[in-house]
Amino acid sequence: MTPSGFQLGPSSTVRFSDDGTYLASLRGRISLWDVSDRRRVASGPRFPHASSADFSPDGTLLAVKNTTGDVLVLSIPGFDEISRLSGRDLGEGTPIRFAEDGKYIVDATWGGALMVRDPISGALAWSERGASVFRLERSRDRAVWTYDRNQLYVRSWPFDAHEPKPISFWGPPFSVALSDDGTRVAGISAGLEVAEQHADGTWSASHQAFPAPWDGAAHGLCWGPGDELIHAHHSTVRVFEDVRSPPRLTRLPFPARDIAVSPAAGKLAVGGWDEGLLLDWPLASTTDVSDAPPPA
Repeated sequence: MTPSGFQLGPSSTVRFSDDGTYLASLRGRISLWDVSDRRRVASGPRFPHASSADFSPDGTLLAVKNTTGDVLVLSIPGFDEISRLSGRDLGEGTPIRFAEDGKYIVDATWGGALMVRDPISGALAWSERGASVFRLERSRDRAVWTYDRNQLYVRSWPFDAHEPKPISFWGPPFSVALSDDGTRVAGISAGLEVAEQHADGTWSASHQAFPAPWDGAAHGLCWGPGDELIHAHHSTVRVFEDVRSPPRLTRLPFPARDIAVSPAAGKLAVGGWDEGLLLDWPLASTTDVSDAPPPA
C-alpha cells in the first residue's frame, strides 16, 4: 500500500533547494516543484538521461547532469537555460554538486578527474587526477565533501587548501552520505557503515547499522537534521533514529530509489521508478526493530 503523501510521479532523483522552497525531480523530464504549494511550477528543456541535480546555495540555479556527462544549468524558478556544458570527453562520472559560494560546480569522472568548474562557461578552476571516482557527496553547508578513489575520502572545502583524509570501510562504497555537520559519513559496501571524525581530525568506521549487501539495485542514503540515518532500498525506507545507540528504526513500506530531507521545509522526498512522494518530516510510521542487529 502506498503511503499517503503528495505524488511526484516517477522520480529517479530528488533534490531540495537549501531553503526548502523548491524540489527538483528527474525521470524522463526535469521537474520543479513548489514545496509549500505542492505543485509543479516548471518543466525543463529536453535533456536525455538526466541522472543527478543540485541547487545553488542561493536557490537561483539548478545544475543537472546526465549519463553522458553533459551538464545543463537552469534558472530558478523560470527554468530558462543558462548554459549547457558538453561531457563528450568526460563521461558520466559522479553526481553534480554546487560549491558553498555558488560560483562553482564540483564533479568527478570515472577516468579519475576531480573537477571544480564555472557553471556558466565550464572553465576549469581546479582539478586533480587519480584513481576512478564513482561517488561524490557534500555536507548540507558544503563545507565537507566525501568521494571515493578505491577507498573513501573526506575533504574540507576548498580542495586546494585541504588534503583528503582516508576512511577504511570494508570496501569501496556504492552509496555515501555526509551528516549535516560533516562529522559522520555513512556508506554502503558489504554493509551499511558509519564513520566518525575524532578530536584529532582522523576518521574511523565505528558502526554497522545493518547488513546491506550489493545486489545490483540502487540504494538511497541521507542524514536527517537530528542524527537520523535514512536508507531506501527495494520496498522499504528505513530511518535509524541514532546509529550510535542500540538500533531503533522507523520503516516506511515504499519502493524507493532516492531520498532527500529538507529541515527548512520539514519534508522528506522519496524518489521511485514508478512513483515519487513528498512527505512530512519526521515520518509518522510504525517503529520496528525486527531487522536491525542486536546491540553489541
